[in-house]
Amino acid sequence: MFPPVNLESVIRKLILQWRGLLTIEYTIDASAVSVLAADDYIAWASSEVIDAGITNANAHGGAKFLWISIALDPDPETLVVTIEDDGSGPPDQVKPGMGLDGIVALGGQWHMTRSGGGGCSLRVTFPTSGASRR
Repeated sequence: MFPPVNLESVIRKLILQWRGLLTIEYTIDASAVSVLAADDYIAWASSEVIDAGITNANAHGGAKFLWISIALDPDPETLVVTIEDDGSGPPDQVKPGMGLDGIVALGGQWHMTRSGGGGCSLRVTFPTSGASRR
């Protein structure tokens, strides 16, 4: 069992923690709220991804602005966490390290691309309770 995690509270804490170094904005779609409230595992795994994503955007990409969105994709039913930044962008050949391998270990999938503004866009999906997990 995983302890209950209020993802919005976690994000607000991270915003305060990074204040002065990184500006963070976020949205949590209403469709995702009930999934996060009902599934401690997904809420915890999402908080881990967001924490690592913020750290990496700043440390590796030199980002100054970061946008987080959390929504439910109904087909197939997955929780989608997207983290975009204004940093230097991902390398041409992304070599998964502990963070990206960790997403897969948590039962998720990831896709990293260069964002429209030239920074990095990380899209992570987690199956909801109705779908099978590793």
